[in-house]
Amino acid sequence: MLNIKQIIYYGDRLLWNQYLKQEYLTKITEVVTSNIEESPELEKIKMAAFNKQLDYNRGW
Repeated sequence: MLNIKQIIYYGDRLLWNQYLKQEYLTKITEVVTSNIEESPELEKIKMAAFNKQLDYNRGW
């Protein structure tokens, strides 16, 4: 069973950490995407991960 509150709490902090590696961003995205139907509140983390991916793609 997933603890959604912890995923949201720690996921948000990890996503905005400047040292987050691409491999961890990919893993976060996979976990959130695979569980978003049963937990719609993960949408915030999904969008934050998308924005972080855009930053990586821009080279920031």
